[in-house]
Amino acid sequence: MRRPGYIPAPVGTNPEATLRTVLGYTGADIVESACVSLPVDRGTVGADGIITDEGVRERLGVVLARLLAPR
Repeated sequence: MRRPGYIPAPVGTNPEATLRTVLGYTGADIVESACVSLPVDRGTVGADGIITDEGVRERLGVVLARLLAPR
């Protein structure tokens, strides 16, 4: 059931901007160097949920290191 006045966001319209807006509401610290687009194909995820593509895993490691680096 929809709330009165609820207008759903169009699907696929600039999700990065939407996320930045929401994070702005919360006062989150956005680490720009960790903001990447990293597609993960369903075929690169094992039955256990672990990403099996070494290239994707490497890039995720770089992003996590950026998030953990002192600022």
